[in-house]
Amino acid sequence: MTVRIGLGAVAVLVAVAMAGCSTTTDGGHADPQPSTSGSASPTVSRPKDLKIANVDPCTLLTDAQLTQMGITHKSPGPGHPEGGSTTSCSYTVNQPAVYGLNVSLDIKRGVESWLGGAYEGQDVRQLSVQSYPAAQTLLINEKFSDPYATACSTFVSTADGQELNVAITQTTNGLSTTQMCDLSKQAAGLAFTTLQANQ
Repeated sequence: MTVRIGLGAVAVLVAVAMAGCSTTTDGGHADPQPSTSGSASPTVSRPKDLKIANVDPCTLLTDAQLTQMGITHKSPGPGHPEGGSTTSCSYTVNQPAVYGLNVSLDIKRGVESWLGGAYEGQDVRQLSVQSYPAAQTLLINEKFSDPYATACSTFVSTADGQELNVAITQTTNGLSTTQMCDLSKQAAGLAFTTLQANQ
């Protein structure tokens, strides 16, 4: 598979789990605007930079947040070499549908690359999570207009060239593309809250 959306994680999630968007700038929903394509990476502005080196992604969702998301299983997973993460955390959710959730911290890839059109041919949307710039994307060749996409990832900028990566993957059409992307953003917001609190 290609490496565009942490797709190594997609394969893991499909095996483990059997796994667009309305307007708000924080919390659980997104109606992001399409990014402009181009070769130059845009400048993104954050309230402050967050440290992600040596942070265990399995610590980013608290027990209360796991309950809130309906997560039934958690386990460490492999990293995503394309993003520079050495490990990830995989979760299984059974409600409102069965899907896999994967959280990682990418130290070699930032939101700037997604918003700058570095991944030509991949549908990317811009949004924000708790006032931090973020991007959302699907698997290559899938579109936000598709009623049932396979995976949706939310990337939140933590520093230049670094990001929080939260991917949801499903193997059945239990979630619409909109629902899946809403849940991805919600989980990213929860993980980001924990990350900020631990700085």
